Amino acid sequence: MNKSKTNFNDLSIVLDWVKNHGTTDTMNMVMYAIKDRRTALAKEAKSSISVGSTVGVNARTEYWLGTVTKVMKTRCAVKQHNNGMTYAVPMSLIETHNTV
Repeated sequence: MNKSKTNFNDLSIVLDWVKNHGTTDTMNMVMYAIKDRRTALAKEAKSSISVGSTVGVNARTEYWLGTVTKVMKTRCAVKQHNNGMTYAVPMSLIETHNTV
C-alpha cells in the first residue's frame, strides 16, 4: 500500500484540503492559530507604540495617520490628524511611522 504525502507549501492547497477533508476539530485548530498570530502581532505592535507616537491606521475603507494619546490593554486611543477625533483602535490595525 502506497500512502501519498500531501505537501502544504501553498495556501490554496491547505484551504482546499480544509474545505474538502476538514473536520470541526481541524477548523477549530485553524481558527486558534489565526487568533494566536493576531495576538502575537498585537503584542509586537504594543511594544513599539507609546503615547505621542505617530501611527498609521488600516481602517476598513481607508488608511489614515494619527497620534497615540493612550495605550490600553488591547487598543490604543488614536487622534486622527484629518478631523481631530479620537478613536479606540485595535493594536493589529496600527502601523508605527518613523517621523524624522
